[in-house]
Amino acid sequence: HTVGPKWQGGGYGERKLLKDAYANSLRQAHHYQLRHVSFPGISTGLYGFPVAESAVIAFSALKETVASLENSAVRRITMVLYSRETYELFENALFAAIPE
Repeated sequence: HTVGPKWQGGGYGERKLLKDAYANSLRQAHHYQLRHVSFPGISTGLYGFPVAESAVIAFSALKETVASLENSAVRRITMVLYSRETYELFENALFAAIPE
């Protein structure tokens, strides 16, 4: 479980805080040798973080963190998203993050 930042317009370090929320959670999963971890779209609901931007940050943080972990037990990361629109925005960000 993690708490993400409340969106305040982007000038209060929200992007870094969101990235850190994903990265620190994944590091904890690694520490406890978890094989599967699920994430919501952190801060995209009540906290108002723009969904498309959140998706880019999420995948960037997860990709960088996975690459930095040696011998991680984590084999699967699942995103649990609350609407079709949110799913589509995260899907677009994921495909944009995959190198050709």
